[in-house]
Amino acid sequence: MRKEKQLLLDEIKEGVVSSSAFLIAEYRAMGPNLAHELRVQLRGAGSRLFVVKKRLFLKAVQELGLGISLSTLSGHVGVILASEGDDLLAVKKVYQFRRTYRENLEVLGGYFQNKLYTPSECEEVAKLPDLKQMRAQLVGLLQAPMVQTLATMESLLLAPILCIEQRMVKEEKEGQA
Repeated sequence: MRKEKQLLLDEIKEGVVSSSAFLIAEYRAMGPNLAHELRVQLRGAGSRLFVVKKRLFLKAVQELGLGISLSTLSGHVGVILASEGDDLLAVKKVYQFRRTYRENLEVLGGYFQNKLYTPSECEEVAKLPDLKQMRAQLVGLLQAPMVQTLATMESLLLAPILCIEQRMVKEEKEGQA
């Protein structure tokens, strides 16, 4: 293998190993402006897009022991590496981009949490709430019983006062008549 290819192979392997997750996507008719837009969105999620030759990528993942085959890859291949923090954020950004540019980007699969995912499984993962949303849901779930308990206690304490007030209003009306 030539020195340049070996360096590129090592760079791909290093990127895959250092990333916490990656997606494999096929891109079609994606001009430089569109590719730049995708890269900017991914950079905001702490991820990056690699455009690599299929055979070189396959060789890198085979040397790493990942079970990706040539039959799953078609067309021009882009690899989205999630390198910082929330893996789901990168997946969400790709599917958010894909909603707008469906004809330009097709997800072929993914690898996160030490497992290979099919395109449909990746789409399901993209629909999951992100970390902030999950925390907010958990806080709401924990807060709901306490809020309901306080509302019940408040109504129990307030009910006698309202009854006394209504009785006083009624007596005033009777006294005026």
